[in-house]
Amino acid sequence: MRYLDDYFPLWSHGREKLEEFLKLVNQINGKIQFAMEVEKGERLPFLDVEVIGSNGKLKQKLFRKKSYAGIILNFRSHHNYRLKIGIMRSRIIRSLRLTDLEFWDEELGKLTGIFLGNGYPIEVIQRNVRAVNSRWQNGNMKEQ
Repeated sequence: MRYLDDYFPLWSHGREKLEEFLKLVNQINGKIQFAMEVEKGERLPFLDVEVIGSNGKLKQKLFRKKSYAGIILNFRSHHNYRLKIGIMRSRIIRSLRLTDLEFWDEELGKLTGIFLGNGYPIEVIQRNVRAVNSRWQNGNMKEQ
């Protein structure tokens, strides 16, 4: 059996001391072992977010694995229209929540490409991006 949990510490005592600490905690219980992933090029994927270190500050944007195919429910499927709009809006909201403003244009381009690739008309995409963005900026977005 394998259990995983994710932990994101910020360590300021150097790489050598971090490796010593990891070795120490892994000696406590042989059934519980920790692994370490270190940033590469000031970037570290963590869950659905890519954390980026820049000038002593942390920034974030939505992370997708290289194997992500961009497949969502096709717009031409025989599902309810509201379901398709709900899927689209939930993707937009997720991106807004996980992406810092400076990366938003890049993320919106990726989202638009995903929607277009799954048959969503550009007018529908633009209308829903505007609607979600307007609610987001006005603080009318409910936490779910």
